[in-house]
Amino acid sequence: MEHEVLANNRLLNLCGRHSMEIYVLHAFVQLLSRETLVFLGITNFCLNILINLAVTIFLIVVCVFFMKMLHLYNIFFKPVFFLKDSKNLWVDKGL
Repeated sequence: MEHEVLANNRLLNLCGRHSMEIYVLHAFVQLLSRETLVFLGITNFCLNILINLAVTIFLIVVCVFFMKMLHLYNIFFKPVFFLKDSKNLWVDKGL
């Protein structure tokens, strides 16, 4: 029963699908988000943590979406696949 509830949770599935990207980018995005919240005057610890968590995950998922749309995802997160694909492009074109 518990596994069914967790398997159908869209937020957990989203975080699981993008866990590598969240792990790699969270420090950079979280630093910017934390500084922005302090600049806006939000200094309550609990509120800062909750907003920071939500903003960080949201920005990383949006960033990954645009990176995939612009075909930049493989360059940053899967460079081996990018190099294999680019090598095949050069061979296919006879260059």
